[in-house]
Parts: sequence; C-alpha cells; structure tokens
Amino acid sequence: MSAGPNDSPELKEGCAPVKTITITIPMEEGDPIGATPNERMVIVKVQPNTLSDGKIQIGDKILTLNGAIVKDPNHFYNLLRFVRNEASITVERDDNRSQKMHGKIMIPADRMRNIQNRDGYLYFLATVNLQEGKKLGLGIRHFQNRVLVSKCEPGSISDEILKIGDHVCDVQQIVVTDKDVCRRLLVTSLQES
Repeated sequence: MSAGPNDSPELKEGCAPVKTITITIPMEEGDPIGATPNERMVIVKVQPNTLSDGKIQIGDKILTLNGAIVKDPNHFYNLLRFVRNEASITVERDDNRSQKMHGKIMIPADRMRNIQNRDGYLYFLATVNLQEGKKLGLGIRHFQNRVLVSKCEPGSISDEILKIGDHVCDVQQIVVTDKDVCRRLLVTSLQES
C-alpha cells in the first residue's frame, strides 16, 4: 500500500479521522480484484487470498481507479478490465464506517446455521430498535419459501437498515419462510423490547 501526496485525514462524524489514501495493487489484465463494492462504491466484501486482501478494507469507499473517477460498480469493473501492470485505487477510509460494517457483517455462528450462504450476496445481522415518533415502515411478502422486504417507507426505521429485495432469514433465531409468521415474530419481539 502506498500513500500519495494528497492523502489527508479530515474529521467527519464523531471526530473519527477520515483519510484519503491511494492503494497500488500489481495485477495483470483480467485479474480478479477480489473486492466487492455496493452501489455507493463502499467495499462490502474482500475475498481472502485475492489481490485486495490486506490492502483494501471493508468500508473503504472507492473514489478513483488509475485517475478516473469511478461512478458505479459497473464502471469500476469495466475500468478494471483494461488495467495493465497495476491498479492505483484512491479510497476514502473511515474507521467508524469500517467498524459499523464489520459489526453488521459478523453474524454469530449459531445464527449462520439459518442461512444458506450463496456467492454474490451480502449477509448481515440487522438489529431493529424502536424509536419514539418513528414508524417501523416495513412491508414484507413471501416468495418461494422466502420472506422478502417489499417496502421500506422513507424516513422509517426499516429504511435505515433494509432495502427492497432483502431476504429475511430469521427473526430472533427462528427461521422464517412465511410472511405471517415473520410478521408475528417481529411484532412479538418488538413489543418485548
């Protein structure tokens, strides 16, 4: 990892330093990078034993690749196809964001048994806390023995945690495959808290 002259810590959210750093990764044309960004270009997964492992971190926000401003994941992957010798990736590194994302991603082993892990999907443990004056704002439906998020009202609690299309695997460690069972478990657990 190398740091460039424009690498600068600045303060954001709760006075945690946010740094802009440039990471140099030697690679050949077509090599897989091993890092997966979300639609906001924040890294959500780094595969072990890949070019990114130990260099790019979960929570890093990709800004540029070899000097080109990266617009979205498709643009990033298209730019990677033409990299020769090395990729110079400028990222915004926010320790707070990284810690929060690691907390979401780390699912306890006893909960992992409820998940049929598939490549290409991000799994996280969502904790819903009721807030005074805020609605849950969650709509769910079932499809092929899965409970899917069908609605997240803007400004609601669910809007901060989930997005449409998310699959609810379990509620309070009870596997859910039916929306009515899921709804009942959600209501019961929220009333108890």
